[in-house]
Amino acid sequence: MDWSGAAMIGGMCLSTAALVLYLRQVLLNARRVRYGIDLATAMQTGSARQDSYLGALWLGLLVVQVSQILEQIQRGAAPQRIMFSLASAVLVALICGCFAGRLTMRLHWRSEAVAEKWEGEPFGRA
Repeated sequence: MDWSGAAMIGGMCLSTAALVLYLRQVLLNARRVRYGIDLATAMQTGSARQDSYLGALWLGLLVVQVSQILEQIQRGAAPQRIMFSLASAVLVALICGCFAGRLTMRLHWRSEAVAEKWEGEPFGRA
């Protein structure tokens, strides 16, 4: 097996693992709601995790796309086919960037909330 096949299998494994973990988190949220926890609270507790799982899923798909493009170039495929694959890879990269941006915003908001919480205390916890 050459490197493009190994990259494709790696991307598919990453996507599959991320999908399984994402579905597990969704089922955990559904179970919390069923046991009486408010939907907004249940969604808030695992939403960053869900975003990271979906980001990993799309990253795995991007790895598969890039390995396919490089394999097409190596085989000498038609330019139209390569351009179509490049366009789809750009769209997948855009989706990966959206999830990365969401996670970055969450991290920023969390750090601001922690800074506001500890702002009035000079030596940490009292």
